[in-house]
Amino acid sequence: MISTALCLAAFAAGANDAVLELGERLFHDTRFGSSAADMSASCAACHMPADPQGDRAFTQDLAKSWHPWRREDPTRDTLRNSPTLFDTAAMPALHYDGEFASLEEQAAKTFVGRNFGWLPGERDAALAKIRDAVVSDTAYPGLFRRAFDCDVSKADREKLLDCMADATAKFMRTLESPRTTPYDVFMRANGLDESPADGETPKTYGARILAAIEDSENRAALRRPAEFDDDALAGLKIFLRTSGNDRAGNCVACHVPPFFSDFAFHNTGVTQDEYERLHGAESFMKYPVPPRRSADAPAPERMSVALQGRPELADLGYWNYAKPNAENGAEEEFFERAIASFKTPTLRHLGSTSPYMHNGLYATIESAVHQKIRAAFLARMGQLRNADPELLNIRIMEDDIRPLFAFLNALNEPGGRRATPSNDVLPAEGTKAYVTYSPEDQE
Repeated sequence: MISTALCLAAFAAGANDAVLELGERLFHDTRFGSSAADMSASCAACHMPADPQGDRAFTQDLAKSWHPWRREDPTRDTLRNSPTLFDTAAMPALHYDGEFASLEEQAAKTFVGRNFGWLPGERDAALAKIRDAVVSDTAYPGLFRRAFDCDVSKADREKLLDCMADATAKFMRTLESPRTTPYDVFMRANGLDESPADGETPKTYGARILAAIEDSENRAALRRPAEFDDDALAGLKIFLRTSGNDRAGNCVACHVPPFFSDFAFHNTGVTQDEYERLHGAESFMKYPVPPRRSADAPAPERMSVALQGRPELADLGYWNYAKPNAENGAEEEFFERAIASFKTPTLRHLGSTSPYMHNGLYATIESAVHQKIRAAFLARMGQLRNADPELLNIRIMEDDIRPLFAFLNALNEPGGRRATPSNDVLPAEGTKAYVTYSPEDQE
């Protein structure tokens, strides 16, 4: 298992680091949740290193994660799909909507939050439960003492939570992608830069790498590992190409190597897709979004799963937490651009992290790629609200899904899962969002 091996390697490198040992134990501990809830909870419950079928890359196979059921809040699904925790140390903001600025903040609020079964107003009860679990444990007192010189029997409860968040965050920062995939081997074998140079734009980088690959091909000098086949190479070229009508995926514009994410927020039509499946064609175009200021609290009805018969509910993502600055332009225009935007997910480990997108709406890689084809078409037709401008440069068709799938599969680590080819690429019927079109429509 890739994840387990990676964790063991991290601990071997810091065998005397009590902070990492404490963080790993806290990450898996199920005793911090509310006793009034119907199930135990832990960080690992939603971010699993592995399941019975194999590596999970610190995700789970649910479209949306579960949280404990409470009589006062009889819900099961959380708002979002669980993202992988690999490479979170590089991320300037956490969660798909940028809710948290640091892993420490995220961990602290999770231990006393809804994902652990706690309701608003129960912070004191959560802190008491945490302290009791830590004090009564045989290992925690010694670990806290070695890690933070903290006596858990005397420590202030808020200080105890801060230490827990610190240790858990440091553990999560050890979860780095090994970068030994067939793609990584291919890039190193050919002496290709694995990330843009300082100051180089993703598009310029993509064009440079594409030119270098084609030059090596022309000289019959291109080296390819056995698991990086013709389809994977063709898919990489589509991925890197950012302009023209010749199979331009424009993927590299947002999925920037080596993390295959720019960690920025873009609207690629996923919220509109989800909303219009339930409420009909163009319904999201008419969805009322009120003015917003950076000081406003998130709007619960606008960070909600879309539900049949509840047209007021929608997930506007980054719009809820975005904070404009002087470089972003006028506040009103900035929030308009933030509507239904979400952080670019990594493309590494896709074999282990299905289903895909922030809402888990797409079960297969092929269906996720097909969503981008539809979104690009709708953006060009002016039928995608707040469409990211980069969608206009996507020029791919159904025939390109196979090579893109092969390339994306080459981003899985050896020993981890690989995605199984699927025919799940056809648009659903019943809404204008799932249009059919011909190659001429893309001109």
